[in-house]
Amino acid sequence: MKIERFKVKRVDDSCGRVAEIRTEKARFETPSRAATSTEYNYKKNLKIEEPFENNVGEYVARFNEIDIANFVSKNGSYSNRLRTAGSYADQMKFVVSKAYPQYPFNHAFTDEEIRLLIDVQVEAGMDLITIPHRDGGRDLMSHYKKWAKAAEQHAAHFGREVIPVPHVPMNLEEDRFKSAVRAMWDSQSTFPVLGLTYTSIKQNKINYSFLRAHREKDTWLNMSAVPRIPSGRTSRTLAQMHIPQI
Repeated sequence: MKIERFKVKRVDDSCGRVAEIRTEKARFETPSRAATSTEYNYKKNLKIEEPFENNVGEYVARFNEIDIANFVSKNGSYSNRLRTAGSYADQMKFVVSKAYPQYPFNHAFTDEEIRLLIDVQVEAGMDLITIPHRDGGRDLMSHYKKWAKAAEQHAAHFGREVIPVPHVPMNLEEDRFKSAVRAMWDSQSTFPVLGLTYTSIKQNKINYSFLRAHREKDTWLNMSAVPRIPSGRTSRTLAQMHIPQI
């Protein structure tokens, strides 16, 4: 899949920005949100035939530490994950499909874990391939570019084109967050989509404010792991709204 166009059409202090996205599968505007795998499950169980109006679908694959250990050491674990991801990719074949591996924030990824996470997304048929964040003393852009190339090469074996999506957690230390995001903007041809992992807005206000101050950048911001009911609220729901674009 290719992104044919991403263009910010309007920036407004009262309502954020409006951006146009054109892909081979769909044309739509943000703010928008992805229909999650949970919603696809509800739709299937209710036997609803009509397609979602959402133009992006996101399969959320939850991993704890034991799951990750099994994923890289057990044939059955990998094949089960691949089968499940492939099922969702098939359900999302008429929209832009993405997988979000939801893992413990403090997990220290190995190269093998990242390689297999990328492989399972590519082999399942997802369009947007999540590259997990890996903290530590390493250069972040070298990390993201290395695995973007790996994703593209693996997809080429299947005659497909994919879009690597580096994920940056919103609770990253302020200078590292700004440095990482600026580097993505400088490599827009490689990374037209920036994945963001939600964390508390109140506790990470500086990072959110940084994105808001640069809303004119022609980069698609896609946020994952947004709680449907934010902490401390009981009536207002979010369900994966593109918070940085509000």
